[in-house]
Formats: sequence, structure tokens, C-alpha cells
Amino acid sequence: MTAATLAVIIFAVFSKERVTAGVPIGETPPNVVLNDLTGKSVDIPTDLKGKVVFIHFWLSSCSYCIKEMFTLESFYRKHHSEGVIAFSINAGEDKQSAVRYMAKLKISYPILLDPDLSATRRYGVSGVPTTYILDRNGVLRFKILGEITADKLDKATKALL
Repeated sequence: MTAATLAVIIFAVFSKERVTAGVPIGETPPNVVLNDLTGKSVDIPTDLKGKVVFIHFWLSSCSYCIKEMFTLESFYRKHHSEGVIAFSINAGEDKQSAVRYMAKLKISYPILLDPDLSATRRYGVSGVPTTYILDRNGVLRFKILGEITADKLDKATKALL
């Protein structure tokens, strides 16, 4: 178990608001409004209808999370013209830390901030990395706990594109 995973689990156990079991496959996830690194807000899933959406929860201390960001970046570049959008949501770190960390990476898709873990709790994330894949109607079709590979992304989204 990584330190990042342990941190999210400890948060879930001791937080005032409990982490829920998560969004069930086939359901629309709860609306969350988060800001990107520039301060622009995004309402997930409302702003994203008509797109296949990847929502990736991460922490800078999670090496698997960062590896996944590069996998998502490649997938996003390949399929963006087909209506794919990706978001990596930083779970609980402050904006300055996330900005500083992301300056080292060359990620073109939006990085969102969840400093108070409200979205992380509402989505029922119990460890990172966790990736949700929504269809064009905003319905959750896949939930992937742990590292995701390019092959898994291709297989999971083939029917959604």
C-alpha cells in the first residue's frame, strides 16, 4: 500500500463526512464543480454531455498516479477529436503544490483541484489512483481501481467511442 493510498483511507476513516461506497456502474455520478489550475470551473458531468469522460483521482506522492497521467495524456491526444475529455483531480493537496508539481509534467488535458476532498468523498474514492469512465450521456460505465494501462483504456472505451 502506498503512502497516498494510506492517506486517503485514513481520511475516509476519520473525516466528518464518510466516503460512500461510490457511484454504481450504470448511474450518473453526482455533480461536482471544481477549478482547474487556472481557476476555471468545470461542472462534472453537466458540462460534459456528449463527451466520453475520464475522471482520474491522483496525489503527487503516488507514482502510479503520475504514470497513469502519461497514459491518459497519450490516450487523450489520440482520441480527443472523437469527443474524449480527460480530467485528473488532485485529491486534497493545495493549489500551489499541484501547480508546482504539474509544471514538471507536460499534460495537456485539464488538472482539477479538490483541496477539501469534497469530490473525492462524493465519488466514493477510497484510494488512488482511481479512474471513472463516463459515456456520452454522463453515465458511469467503468470504475478502475489502481493503475490503468493503455490496453485497458482501449478495451474499456472501444464501445463508447
